[in-house]
Amino acid sequence: MWDGPRYLTKIKGGMDSELYCKILNDDYKDTLRYYGVRQPDGILQQDNEVKNSTNYE
Repeated sequence: MWDGPRYLTKIKGGMDSELYCKILNDDYKDTLRYYGVRQPDGILQQDNEVKNSTNYE
């Protein structure tokens, strides 16, 4: 499903792995629910940024 950008999350300052995980757990999941996309059906694309491959939970 690609319809262009929709929801944005404003980030003040830098982003570390803890904030990245918070965004995925809160905002990303809310966006999936809003569009009726079940998590196993969605595809999350990301680059090789270090914080995107964190072990933080």
